[in-house]
Amino acid sequence: MLSISIDTTSLHRRGRRWVILAAASMLGLAMATVTTAPAWAAPPANDDFANAEGHTTVFGASGSTVDATIEAGEDNTSPCKVNALDTVDNTVWYSITPSVSRNIQADTAGSNFDTILDVYTGSAVNALTNIACNDDGIAPGGASTVTFAATASTTYWIRLGGYHNVGAGTIAGSYNINVTPLSPDLIVGVADSADPITVGAGNVTYTTTVTNEGTPATGVSVATTLSGSAATIVSSSTSQGSCSTSAPVVTCTVGSMAPFASATLTVTVTPTAAGTLTATSVASLNETDANATDNTDAESTTVNPAGADVSVAVSDSADPIALGGANLTYTVAVANASGVANATGVSVATTLTGASVAIVSSTTSQGSCSTSAPTVTCTIGALNAGAGATITVTVTPAATGTVTATAVATLNETDLNGSDNTDAESTTVNNSLGCSILGTNGNDTLNGGNGNDVICGLGGNDTINGGNGTDTIYGGPGVDDIDGGNNDDTIYAGSGNDIIDGGNADDVIYGGDGDDAMGGGNGADYLYGENGNDTNYGETLLGSLLYLFDNGADHIYGGPGNDDLDGQNGNDTMLDTDGTDIMSGNLGNDSINVQDGVGGDSANGGLGSDTCTTDVGDTTSSC
Repeated sequence: MLSISIDTTSLHRRGRRWVILAAASMLGLAMATVTTAPAWAAPPANDDFANAEGHTTVFGASGSTVDATIEAGEDNTSPCKVNALDTVDNTVWYSITPSVSRNIQADTAGSNFDTILDVYTGSAVNALTNIACNDDGIAPGGASTVTFAATASTTYWIRLGGYHNVGAGTIAGSYNINVTPLSPDLIVGVADSADPITVGAGNVTYTTTVTNEGTPATGVSVATTLSGSAATIVSSSTSQGSCSTSAPVVTCTVGSMAPFASATLTVTVTPTAAGTLTATSVASLNETDANATDNTDAESTTVNPAGADVSVAVSDSADPIALGGANLTYTVAVANASGVANATGVSVATTLTGASVAIVSSTTSQGSCSTSAPTVTCTIGALNAGAGATITVTVTPAATGTVTATAVATLNETDLNGSDNTDAESTTVNNSLGCSILGTNGNDTLNGGNGNDVICGLGGNDTINGGNGTDTIYGGPGVDDIDGGNNDDTIYAGSGNDIIDGGNADDVIYGGDGDDAMGGGNGADYLYGENGNDTNYGETLLGSLLYLFDNGADHIYGGPGNDDLDGQNGNDTMLDTDGTDIMSGNLGNDSINVQDGVGGDSANGGLGSDTCTTDVGDTTSSC
């Protein structure tokens, strides 16, 4: 068997196969072992007509045709070839579909082999019409250049290949291709930085970009004219050249622009009146522009009148909330947005609807509030841009159901966003405390029976008697007079200056807010004064006499405030570490603690073996 070695590295892939088979045929070999160069890389992505690299405007590209081929059905000749046996080999394809009609030039300047360019119309590789071609338009045996008249929206196929003169020349290598108009082609685009904008809320910057998609341009200048609503020109700049201002026009001298070069120009203005502000940029040059229709562009900006932007947001303190328990507080956050005009004459009306409530109080961090049930009106006054205020409305629910607080803000100025001038919050009121005897938000007298009652006084100055049974009493807001009666009762006096008597048995009493007078009565009681200046002497002679019969071992906790508390009879534990307090153990072996880190408290053990815990500066006796 004969072995043949043939070097095919200078031939394209389809050429290698032909040479090998032809050599074997000429030698009359039925079988031959042929050694060739290693397999080549894959062809370029745009090797075939169907995979042409498409463009809608002028472009530049580069690549290699070393591994390119001639596909099936492709004509490997050209009207521009010199000799009949010359061919076009190793081809790649591009296409361009221009948006406007223009004269276009394609060249391969900078390529390192003998190129040939063909331009076609048509839709299939085997059915194309050649409209232009060139072989050595730039240099003999080198780069090519071709020109053709392109019609808008028509696709033109540009084939780049190697000119194969049989027996000589390199047919593949690295190439450059540039497709440009035959003259400069400036394209202008304008954009704005803020749209819409409010008078007094800042500046608008117009950015103009000018790009040359043609041959070199000289004497390029861009004039930007402001029209429409009034504005003051603040500044101007350009990435190339310089700018000058003669209101309402800013002119920027850019100078020369190479193909595909761009320059960026900015004009910053301050709108001074509402309406529509428009910036129109027009580019000019020394040469004739290939397409003058895109030498100008405009951008319009909506300018809103000066105004504030006041908003409200309502939230509740708890949801759901128990009837007869703590009060319900609505918080209204009022704000004027940043970057807008200051607001004056701001007022917020908060209206309560749904399940019955009593308005207990209202406050505002700025201004003042007044109540005309079911509405609380708070006069805020001025709110500068970015400022805010907080309103609180505290109510006592009087029935189960849903309570809704709706806040509405008004102001003197035009509000730029009226949709956020109102807000609402709904709260569910349930009977989770299990109130079996229910008062109103007025002044009620409520009497328990012989069973275990849950008495809810709600608002008002109530008189409540627990009667027999192990009762739970909720006094609610107001100045209440509460008597637990017999058995072990739990009393929540609520807010207000209340008078509470636990009665007989072992009671637990919570004074709540206010200056309360508390007495546990007989039994081992727990007393919690909580907020306020509390006493357990009683405020009347009768009250004082009744407390003399307090014989239990009590636990008394004063809580915040300046309290005056007396353990009466029994071995009592007394604690108050907040405020300037007077604590008296009286009869029994008592434990008194007024240690709060500050002097001024008084601890009097009274009769019995007593222990007092105090600070330096406190007064002690009988301890």
